Amino acid sequence: MSRVKKGISDMPTAQKARLRSKPRMEGQRLLEMYLLTKERERLESHREVVDKKNTHVCEEIDKVEQEMQNLAGDSPIFDLVKETKKSKGKGRKDKKDRVKTNKMTLDY
Repeated sequence: MSRVKKGISDMPTAQKARLRSKPRMEGQRLLEMYLLTKERERLESHREVVDKKNTHVCEEIDKVEQEMQNLAGDSPIFDLVKETKKSKGKGRKDKKDRVKTNKMTLDY
């Protein structure tokens, strides 16, 4: 299965392929090694942040699933879900389906 490109950062470029228009100079290898080391450190720190976020998201999903199980109890989940009535008219909601909102006027 091929990898799906998700954004502009996934596009191949000459810089990513390390293509140069002129031949390398003597001291350039050291500079390239330094730049690659910095890039690796940046990516490793980014991976740590992403791993923390993934861990947090997984914990939150587990909490939500646990809460859903507590609410459901022994009854099947489809008994808890109510079917909504279809509203009469085109695109209109019934009065009982509307949410009451408070209005506030602002003077400038």
